[in-house]
Amino acid sequence: MAIRSSLSKVLVLIAALVSLLGLGGCTDSGTSMSNLVPVSGVVSLEGEPLESGTVFFIPEEMTGQPASGQINEGKFTMLTTVDSRGVVAGKYSVRIESRITPDPSPTDFYPKPGPSLIPEKYTDAKTSGLTVDVESGMSAINWNLKP
Repeated sequence: MAIRSSLSKVLVLIAALVSLLGLGGCTDSGTSMSNLVPVSGVVSLEGEPLESGTVFFIPEEMTGQPASGQINEGKFTMLTTVDSRGVVAGKYSVRIESRITPDPSPTDFYPKPGPSLIPEKYTDAKTSGLTVDVESGMSAINWNLKP
């Protein structure tokens, strides 16, 4: 259980770092990190809150900025960078990761992720069928994943 949570935290950190690295090239495009929209919600699998995982927002427009949020007992809050809660307004494709964390092996410095706890279609933004239009004042998101 604790290992699965640690892997989720590592995935969120990686996504946040990738987002942070991308900031340097996007500041001239009009993207402002001071006008982030708070985005949170719940992810369920067949009506049951997803225990852990990560939600990823992939921008569909050049002015967007990738964002991610760790799922904990179904609930998530999106971050654009480690210190920036919220998401740049715009349209996003969504992918979700939730995997079984294998038992650590003394010989595996970087263990391979375990099998997905959700249908694989949700792990790819092109096949998930999940999108979101982030705008000021939006309601919480509620996704109920189906097989």
